Amino acid sequence: AEVVGRLDDIRTITRYAVRPFVARVPDREYVPDEHEVAEVVVLPIAALTDPDNYDSERRDHPHYGEVRLHFFRVGDYVVWGATGRILVQFLELTTDWRVPDDPDRVVDSDADFPV
Repeated sequence: AEVVGRLDDIRTITRYAVRPFVARVPDREYVPDEHEVAEVVVLPIAALTDPDNYDSERRDHPHYGEVRLHFFRVGDYVVWGATGRILVQFLELTTDWRVPDDPDRVVDSDADFPV
């Protein structure tokens, strides 16, 4: 793999720090660690930037205040959470795609987070 850049650090709501890197990876077979990765999914950029595949919600988090959750729905897969936040920055830096100004919905702060 050839590292080509680094995105902004993020902190997850579970207090993990994530430092995302962007790299070119040649076509290869991925061998995930079964204790850490359930499945490797390669999603096309065109599907991730399709407005029909994106939505977001705003909610109040008890420790972090107002947060916006991003959801990318491609086929049977939903990318959200920390990975969704990383994708937002990556797509805004590398494509013409932009997050809409307003979230699709506002969720009660007592609502469960999606699983």
